[in-house]
Amino acid sequence: MDWYKYFDLANHLSASMLDELGDANEACFRSSISRAYYCAFLLMRDKKGLQDFTSGEYELPSGKIIKVGAHQKVVLEYKNSTDKTEQSMGRSLGELKVKRIQADYIGNVQIRKDHVERVIIQTNELLANL
Repeated sequence: MDWYKYFDLANHLSASMLDELGDANEACFRSSISRAYYCAFLLMRDKKGLQDFTSGEYELPSGKIIKVGAHQKVVLEYKNSTDKTEQSMGRSLGELKVKRIQADYIGNVQIRKDHVERVIIQTNELLANL
C-alpha cells in the first residue's frame, strides 16, 4: 500500500469541506485529520521497521520497561532517538495523535477548518523529513 495516498485523501477531503448548502462539513474535517495522521504514522512506522509490532514492551531511557501499543511505540522510537530531527518528528507525531483521537472519538470537540489546515501543514513537515 502506498501510504501517501492517505495524505492525498486528507488533502482532497480538506478541499471538499463544504456540503451542498455551503456549510462546513465537520465529517470531512475529522476524516481529513485522521487520514493525515495515519499517513505520517504508517510511513514513520515502516521507516523504523515496525510493521509487525502491535503491542509489547518498551524500555524507556531511564531503564523502566512499559507496555505500549504500536502508536505509542512509534512515537517513543522517534522521541527517544539520538537524532534531533527524529526527536522533533516524534513530538510532532505525538501531537498529531492527540488531534486524531479528538477527531475520531470526541464528538463534543468542535473541529474547525483551521484545525485541519494546521494538521495538513504539520503532516507535510513530517513527510518532508522522511
